[in-house]
Amino acid sequence: MSTESNKVEIVYAPRAINKIEDTYGYIADHLDNVPAAKKLVSTIREDVARLRTFPEMGQLLSSVLSRVPQDLLASRFIICGNYVVVYEFTDTLVKILEVYHTLEDIQGQLLSSDTTMQEPYSAIHEQNERAPHVGNVQESI
Repeated sequence: MSTESNKVEIVYAPRAINKIEDTYGYIADHLDNVPAAKKLVSTIREDVARLRTFPEMGQLLSSVLSRVPQDLLASRFIICGNYVVVYEFTDTLVKILEVYHTLEDIQGQLLSSDTTMQEPYSAIHEQNERAPHVGNVQESI
């Protein structure tokens, strides 16, 4: 896929932002390690930023999981340190759907989720404007 990276927008679903914020808070507050928390967020943002130019670089979820919900068959993932970032893309948009720690039961969580990963586009943008620990992830990438 050939895209012009300056035209590709990256947005984070509310659940992805919440996971990043919760993880930041745990590392910064509970483990008392603000530098590590900032490094984690920076690593995720930098790795996700590469999706602007290479949105197909991630593997399909279905290539590594034996069962994937129907609405996630086209979803892909990238590994960012100890985290798995699940996303979808079009020619002009990369949507970060969820972030998981590599030790989590990702397949189990995807299959047991009682809410769809396909959140309204407007909700994704609204959430990006209020991500205090992460900064405005959409703008800061």
